[in-house]
Order: sequence, then structure tokens, then C-alpha cells
Amino acid sequence: MRTLPTLALVLLATAPAAAQEDSAAAQAQLVIDVSAAGEEAGEPLGSVQAGQLRQGQTRRFSARLAAGTCYLFVGRAGAGIENLDLAVSRGRTALTRDGATGPRAEVRHCTGEQPERVRWSVTAFRGAGPFAAGVYVLPGRDASGPGPEQATAAGTALERLDALAGAHAGDMRAVTPPRRETLAEGARVERDVTLAPGRCYRVLAAGEESIEDLDVALLGPDGGALQSDANDAPSAHLGVLRPLCPGRSGQYRVAVRVHHGSGSFAWQVFGSVPGSSVGAGRDARAARFRVGGAGSGFLPERVRARHRVVGDGKQPVTDLLAGSLRTSDSHRIPLEVEGGRCYVVIAAGVPSVRELDLRVLDPYGNERATDGTRDAFPAASFCPSVSGRWTVEVRMFNGYGQWAAQAFAR
Repeated sequence: MRTLPTLALVLLATAPAAAQEDSAAAQAQLVIDVSAAGEEAGEPLGSVQAGQLRQGQTRRFSARLAAGTCYLFVGRAGAGIENLDLAVSRGRTALTRDGATGPRAEVRHCTGEQPERVRWSVTAFRGAGPFAAGVYVLPGRDASGPGPEQATAAGTALERLDALAGAHAGDMRAVTPPRRETLAEGARVERDVTLAPGRCYRVLAAGEESIEDLDVALLGPDGGALQSDANDAPSAHLGVLRPLCPGRSGQYRVAVRVHHGSGSFAWQVFGSVPGSSVGAGRDARAARFRVGGAGSGFLPERVRARHRVVGDGKQPVTDLLAGSLRTSDSHRIPLEVEGGRCYVVIAAGVPSVRELDLRVLDPYGNERATDGTRDAFPAASFCPSVSGRWTVEVRMFNGYGQWAAQAFAR
């Protein structure tokens, strides 16, 4: 058997070790770069995440964000990754993502009235190599006013419920008295309430300090959930972000579950004044427009067909808007929204359009909704909590030609 020279054996043994040292040094430098960029803007939220990414691979992380606070998400990639993408989402809703093409990625996101548990991710869109990323709390408050959780930071469950009602009950009257209950973590309670058609309702619940996440749902006479709370917070409300107006009378049930924590909570149901014209003004405004506009042709018919699938009974709040784009070009449409309503924007392209994208941006420039399809007929849904001027961005990702879009609400 022939043997390798001693020098060759030494080189073979030391080469992997040297490569590992270089990789560790590069990783450490990326962590330093992320920390320097983030801490220049704010305070760190947790530690910097680091690792390796293959092309197309995504690493996901979670973070709990306080109400009424703005955050900076910072990502940096090492040699080998030409384009690092960073995105923030809540459930299936895309909140924001970076639009740059390069190894540096940064996005900002401001929470509203409720704390949020979000998932943020980094993706090696092109190339492979090391990465580092972190989250930083920006100073000041860009969100408008304190959220319900901040307004109820102290006090008993009943006192917190009273503060929550001051923020969300509006002109509605109490349908039930405030009720206080106690549950252990994971436990659930259901209580009967009588609701009448022709009225809209709001269900509010607030937990004491030992409850971290309180879930509430309203069940119909058949047992199905009419609306449920999706916030990761110690208080919950139904009928605020979108109307809760049962279509028939009967025995309904308020279901409350303590998802995290244990202790006392209080809940109450509020209803609109009987005979009031809830939604009448909206319906009159919506009557000015027709689904797909007043014309005919390929694009109006495609918008009408898509509305039948994803419209969910929403009525048009804009006329059919149209234009023409080349590949990678985009067009922005201002959209006045009302807090408490839910919207869907539907768009369509002619056959030469291979993929049309939609993005919805709030007044701060945060991405609040995006379509999840790769075709020429996108739709994006969102429910703003406050009124304001939002922006709909139509982008020609692949293809060229005419497009049309229309917004609907309920």
C-alpha cells in the first residue's frame, strides 16, 4: 500500500479546520453588521439569528410585538448570497417585505391597537451562504394613540373591560351586563345570548394581568362560528374590524377560551340601537358603482367572475380602474378606507399578462395585504382598524398589456 507524504496529510487535515474558521469569522462579522445597523436605530428585541441558507431556502422566526410600536427588521447576507429577502407576516396575512435586490434587507412594521405575534423570515432568493438577522424596537410611537392593552395595563378584569368598552363600544348600547369568569389555561366556557336580526353587535372581553392570550368566538344557533378573534392578546373583540350583524333571531353563544395564562376575565355584548340605519349610508354610496364597471369586454367580465369567487358579498366602493403596464412596471392607486370595514381588491389582466401582482399599503407604507397567486387574476383582502388613505399597487410581474382593478367592501 502506498502512503501519502506527511506534508500532504497535514494539509488535508488542516484545510477543513481553516475553512470552518473562515466560515465562523464571516458569520460573526454578519452578526456584528446586523447589530450595528439595528442598534443605531433602536433597541434589540431578542438575539440576532444566524445560520446558512441554500438558494431558495427560507428560515422562519417568531416575535411578539407590543401595541402601538414600530419595529425595524434587519438582515445581512455573506459571500455567496446575491439577493436576501426579508418578510413579516401575521398568520396568512403578509404585513411587509423588502423590495431591494441585494445582500442587505431591511423592513419596518408598526403595530396598531393590538399586540401582534408575527412570523418573520429570511430567504436566499439567489445564491447560497451565511446570513444574520434581527429585530429592533424603534423609539417613539408612530401608531395613533394607545391600544386597548395599554389603556388597560392595570386594574381588575372588570376595570379593563370598562376601558375596552370606552375604546370600542362606540354608540352601541349594552345588551348583556358585564360578566366576570375565571378559567385555567386551555379551559373554555360558553354562555347563551339572545341576538336579533336588523341589529349589529360587538363582543368585548378583557383578561387580568395573568392572562396573556384570550380567544373569543360568537357561535350561531347551528353551532357554527359567525366570527372569532384572531389576536394574540389579553383582550379580544368581535364586530369591530368587520360588522357582526346576524341575519336571524335565536339563541347564540359567546365562547371564551384562555389560550395562554390563567385567571379572571370579563366580557360583555353591545348592540346597535334597534331601528337605526346601520350601514345605510355605505349601501347608498356603494350603489353608485357596478361590479366590473358599466362596460363589457374581457377585463370587466374577468373581474365579475373573480368577484363571484372571492367577493364574499362585498359591494364595489370604486369604479373599475384600468391601465397598461410593461414587465416590472407598477401603478399605484390611492384608496380611502373606513376603519371597521373589510375590503378586497380584485384585478385582472389581458391574455398577454402572465402574472399580475397586488399589494396593499397602509398610510405608513407597511404592506398589509398581497395576493397569493401566480396568475393574471389576483385578489388581496384586508380589514383596516382605522380610517385613512391607503394605497393599492398593481405590478406587472410577468408579461405586458392592459389591466383593470376594483375595490369592494362590506
